[in-house]
Amino acid sequence: MKDVLFLSPKKSNVPVSPEDNDLLFADGDVVMVDGSKRKFQDIAKILLTRIGSDPIFPTYGSDIPNVSGERAELVEGRVSDSVLEALSFLIEVEKSTAPNENIKSIKSLSVSTPASEPRQLDVLLSVILTDGSVVQTSVRV
Repeated sequence: MKDVLFLSPKKSNVPVSPEDNDLLFADGDVVMVDGSKRKFQDIAKILLTRIGSDPIFPTYGSDIPNVSGERAELVEGRVSDSVLEALSFLIEVEKSTAPNENIKSIKSLSVSTPASEPRQLDVLLSVILTDGSVVQTSVRV
């Protein structure tokens, strides 16, 4: 299943952020993406979207944009819960039957505060797709 490409990792160690949101064009056409690249984008979009901000799908998004600036010891549980809820939403609404576009399980999840930006959070999430491939998504809020 194809989607418009507008979020893509610059480098694997650089988290994406809402400022990275832009349409890409090649040869006069909007660039499309599918497979694990689409799943990367799906995960990044839902984690970066404040839950309740989409009036058509009020349960789409995560609580992660709301936790920036809070005490670190309180944040990890909220982020973990929010990631689980967001991934559950993606699993429930996924229409593709392609094994490289369906989430099987979470491989790892970590939350850290970047030294250069103490008011922000880096969320690093790795998920295993049903074909066995791993999608790693890193977002900064």
